[in-house]
Amino acid sequence: MLIDDLREGKTKYGKPDKTIETVLSFIFIFGHRVLKVYKHRKTFYGDMSEQSFRKHFYDDDFSWSKAAAPDIYLALRSFGIGKTRDWAIEMRRIDASNDLTNLLPAGKLRPIDMSTIALSIVRILSKLSHKKKKLLTKYSYHEYIEDLDAWIKNLHPHIPLNQSREIISKLSKIAHEEPYFKKNAKKFSIAIDSNSDNLLFIDGKPSYIDIMPPKKEWRVSDPQFCITRLSVDAEVLGNKILAQRVHTVREKAHGKLPKKALLAYQLHAASIQWAYRTELKQSGLAKKYRTFILDLLSKI
Repeated sequence: MLIDDLREGKTKYGKPDKTIETVLSFIFIFGHRVLKVYKHRKTFYGDMSEQSFRKHFYDDDFSWSKAAAPDIYLALRSFGIGKTRDWAIEMRRIDASNDLTNLLPAGKLRPIDMSTIALSIVRILSKLSHKKKKLLTKYSYHEYIEDLDAWIKNLHPHIPLNQSREIISKLSKIAHEEPYFKKNAKKFSIAIDSNSDNLLFIDGKPSYIDIMPPKKEWRVSDPQFCITRLSVDAEVLGNKILAQRVHTVREKAHGKLPKKALLAYQLHAASIQWAYRTELKQSGLAKKYRTFILDLLSKI
């Protein structure tokens, strides 16, 4: 397997300086170059051990990322492994401490920086939507809620069932009753995974890693939701002033959200982070998002 060959130094890249294992992939570091190889395993978004699915996933992942961060994503490499082929994404090595998960709590981002990052996301969503307009065929916020429901239920008892039920109940109620979700049913764009881990700010400029949502159904969304996710991270990990800068950019680009629609998107975004940080056993971060969620639930 390619993973074994890279680990053992049997490719032209030689022996890696460092190997990092994540939930879904292996990251091999060779000096200033990095290769990301996905594990051969079944996942919630498809079977990465199946050749055709694997190839298409790599193609999509690289094209998404290259469009957003051409300075980081260098090439999609193909390797002959026996009678089969495998792939790796070649990247420029970056300092991961420059992601928003680290920069926001450290107080290293100014309000003007958050405006810059939010505007960059607005432009990337527009760019990807133009480039991948054939994918803009269907969007259902209700399906997003169903996926969140399944995810947080599986994290019991770390996420109490009474709280996960309340989150889904409030989201479903707003999605059914708030006119915004009916009037704007056809106003959607290509989505990005705007998790704070994936957003970078290096030398005064925004950049991105791993922004393609892994599940196909998540690759189309309301652009207001993608940007609201950034505002929630800004508020939870930073402060309300930073979050307000994001809202200002969002409203200028896409209009003002009705109060209940904004509360739903904030609750949904924070719940994704609560689940994600819980799954990664990052208890400190999970607690911050839980506190934010409990405050939001009292307002809905």
